[in-house]
Amino acid sequence: MAKNNADLSKLPELLEQLRSRDETELDRAHQAIMVYGQAAVETLIVALKDGNYQIRMGAARALGEIGDEDTLGPLVDTLADPSVNVQRTGVEALAAMGVKAIPTLVEKLVDKDAKMRRRAAETLGLIADLSAVDALIAALGDDDAEVRKQAARALGKIKDPSSSARLIDMLDDDNVELCRFAAEALGEIGSEEAIPKLVISLTSSSGDLRDTAVRALVKIGPPAVDGLITQLRHDNPHGRLHAADALGRLGDPRAFDALTIALEDDDPRVRHYAAEAMGKVGEHDVQRAVKSLLPLLKEKHRDIRSVAINALRALGGPVAVAALSAMLDDPNAMVRLQAAQALLELEDPAAIEPLVHGLRDVEWSVRAFCAEALGKLGDPSAVIPLILAAADEKATVKAKVIEALGKLGDPRSRHALEIAEKDPDSEVREAARVASGRVQTAEEPAPPAKTRSRRRTKAAAPEDELDETETETSPPLLDEDDDDDEDDDDDGLLPGEDDEEMAEWSANDDDDDEDDDDVVDPDAVDPADADY
Repeated sequence: MAKNNADLSKLPELLEQLRSRDETELDRAHQAIMVYGQAAVETLIVALKDGNYQIRMGAARALGEIGDEDTLGPLVDTLADPSVNVQRTGVEALAAMGVKAIPTLVEKLVDKDAKMRRRAAETLGLIADLSAVDALIAALGDDDAEVRKQAARALGKIKDPSSSARLIDMLDDDNVELCRFAAEALGEIGSEEAIPKLVISLTSSSGDLRDTAVRALVKIGPPAVDGLITQLRHDNPHGRLHAADALGRLGDPRAFDALTIALEDDDPRVRHYAAEAMGKVGEHDVQRAVKSLLPLLKEKHRDIRSVAINALRALGGPVAVAALSAMLDDPNAMVRLQAAQALLELEDPAAIEPLVHGLRDVEWSVRAFCAEALGKLGDPSAVIPLILAAADEKATVKAKVIEALGKLGDPRSRHALEIAEKDPDSEVREAARVASGRVQTAEEPAPPAKTRSRRRTKAAAPEDELDETETETSPPLLDEDDDDDEDDDDDGLLPGEDDEEMAEWSANDDDDDEDDDDVVDPDAVDPADADY
């Protein structure tokens, strides 16, 4: 409820509090001013001319919330204020007043001050009412390029198809930024008439315009597919790679055959985008998609091998698992890491042998992912290799190995877990404590009516809900190196009953993987900037 005029003497003091840099104090002052409501309008209009920009901002904000039509004139004047912050506050205040501000704003679209025209167009876009469309279309011909940009953006927000023709014409403008704003607006409108010119924009020399055109075509949706498929045969490699990118985002099965051909494109960037797209479109025919991606795993370009692995991970299936397993022998550590991650997500038993091999990789993050995957798969044949891997020099790997042994629940790992419980690293000790509890639970005899062999019972021990908690709380594998310089403890890791089996597994193999630099995020691949 508004206060009466007798209390207005406190308003100047409240306005002075708007000078504060403290957000809490500013909000408190604003709330106190709003209590006066309509009674404060005249004082606030005067405050719009104050020498302090913060006071002008506060006054504009309050007037916008009060919403009195009589304040439209003074508020519109803030759109040309010397302070950009006051201009923005004026835009927000007028937008909050809604359609009743439109007539005044339309008048300002032909104001002599270009700054005023720009802000008026911007505000009309925020209100997004059809009644402003004609005036905004006219503003597309303004002498000031910034006014034309804001008018185009406003028309995109209103989404009226009647503005499409004029916006399509803007795509031919010599000013690339104007073209970009027009493309963005046409995408928002969903203009099918704009498809041909947007497809042509994929060959622009401007990367920003090409990217905007891709987003616009994706927003327009399925009607753009045919034009994009045709673009895959364009002479310009930019046109082909961005067409592949857009088709992947759309995920339309009609693009399958064309993308299969694009996987053999002469330009490696096109092959990169086509592989990425196949991982999305290929779900409509997984077997064919996987087979079409296999040749890319032998690419000389590491980035293409990486994106092919990601596509195979998305598609899955036996052929994909076999191909990903083979990539654990790739000479590049990041590629091997991606393959291990993919196999971890797919959880296919056919990957056990290559994952066991990965426990001896020279890159610690690959070893960690392989250990985690083996724990999820739950095959008892991984127990001995994991026991040996429990002596890994990297604490993070050790912890993942111990967690895997806990999930397997095999009593042969008891001695290794006892040693791990005394490890200098707290993460390893905690993992060993939890794993030991699981092994003990797995060893408990089953009810008489359901007697099974000892080994079968342990192998079939179900995972409880603690698995998910442990996974969620595990530290990132690619963070900074742990300070883990302790000597290996090799005087008791091997239970006597399995000495021969472990000795055979631990024999040196032909591991010629080269030692790579520290692994970075395997998903951080920017095909447009890749060094091919």
